[in-house]
Amino acid sequence: MDDMLTLYVHSCLKSKCGLLNVVPGPNSHHNNVAGEFIPPDSLTYFIEGGENECTPTPTDNCIYYLGLYAQKGTTSRNIPFGLKVYVSNSGQRTVIVNDHKMLVGGHAQVVCATKECNKQLSYVIPSYGKKGSAKKPLHAELEVCQGNVVIETCATKASITDDCEKNPRPGGKALASGSGDLASGHVVEMTLDDVDPASNTYMTAYGTGTFKFYLDRGCLDCKELVVPTEDVKSDTSSVAEGVGLSLSWKISTIKHVSPQKNNEQIKALGANYIIYLVEAGKKAETEKAIPPPNAVLYTPCGLQTLASDQPQLTKTLHVNGNRDGDGVTEVKIDDLKPSTHYIVTVVAVCDENCQKGDVNQIAGEAFDCDKTGKVLCKAYKSIKTVTGTKKVAYGIAPPIIITIILVVCCSCVGLFIWKKRVSNEQREQYQMQDVSALNFSLDSLNKSNKKKASRYEPLVGGYDGDDFSAPQDDASLITHF
Repeated sequence: MDDMLTLYVHSCLKSKCGLLNVVPGPNSHHNNVAGEFIPPDSLTYFIEGGENECTPTPTDNCIYYLGLYAQKGTTSRNIPFGLKVYVSNSGQRTVIVNDHKMLVGGHAQVVCATKECNKQLSYVIPSYGKKGSAKKPLHAELEVCQGNVVIETCATKASITDDCEKNPRPGGKALASGSGDLASGHVVEMTLDDVDPASNTYMTAYGTGTFKFYLDRGCLDCKELVVPTEDVKSDTSSVAEGVGLSLSWKISTIKHVSPQKNNEQIKALGANYIIYLVEAGKKAETEKAIPPPNAVLYTPCGLQTLASDQPQLTKTLHVNGNRDGDGVTEVKIDDLKPSTHYIVTVVAVCDENCQKGDVNQIAGEAFDCDKTGKVLCKAYKSIKTVTGTKKVAYGIAPPIIITIILVVCCSCVGLFIWKKRVSNEQREQYQMQDVSALNFSLDSLNKSNKKKASRYEPLVGGYDGDDFSAPQDDASLITHF
């Protein structure tokens, strides 16, 4: 790795270059990296469509500055390299292909049928040897990030080489992939075995979408991730409260791509994972999950593009894989929207340490699927699920409050009943009655009976002996109970 070189590109309009720091190189934004390579391997970077593309004006031209840097700590020795700049008026893009897998152009490319981008992209892959030398296969992979893309291969002796649909190679040597969530292949690929070493190979991309295109001439050291055939398991009933989802999946394995290598697969125990949860409609509005238009939910590039373009629809989680035992990883997610369809995709990420059977430890690579040739990424098969209604978690305070309210209400009712009862008893005990009509006054008794003893005894004190005519000060009214 000491011989690795990094290419940086910086561009500006000629009238403004003097006002800027035009020296390309590492910066805090990390926005002028064109790519990395190890000589004698090559790197092809398309300025057109890249982040560092400059658009000239009628009165001002563009200037491009290139910077090539060795790795930090590289021993002081010469690292041979070469630099070629290809300018083509025909629109064909020259791609130098070697034995190592490379990302054509160094970045994702866009093709469409509008004025905003190219209707088609034409590639020329130069010859790799002299006439009569040993033939090498040309291996190609297409990873669609958005929309639908087709890449055709021109016939060996095609008269028109910048439009392969007019001169297609026989045998159905074409790559095609499009949007969706359950595609049959994660990344489509093909191999051209009969390639003349002294002849150029021509390909053309059509469609409307964003894609990554990979080429190599038989990479002996290349590895790939193999995801298990079992689907990711989901469960919504195990979430304690709120709306959530439990996921579990088996570990991926690593194997060499070339059949000439040992095909023994090792467990990717050091892999990390990126979980993408894409909203796909409300349960009340649709019976089935509906993926966003033009979204590709089965490739790492497609999921990354969707998360960048529509973050309001995509929830992304970074998870460290289970390093022990059988490597089954389990995750609980408890902050999803209620009664909502979700399309869930798990992406395995395996850096250079992981590919050796170790744990991901390289800074910056643990979740970076853009490091072609260094980090392997593979998407598991997408699953569809729908969340339930939201459970309300009351906690301990509401039951206590309800209990207090019931106690107070019962106490109030009891107090009311008790007061009512006491009031009734008092009325019954002290009910007043008028007895004046009975003529039981003491004066009438004195007049009619004089000195005779009366049959009636005073009910209250206040009269001394028989002298009924002398009431005392503490006399009281006669009452009848």
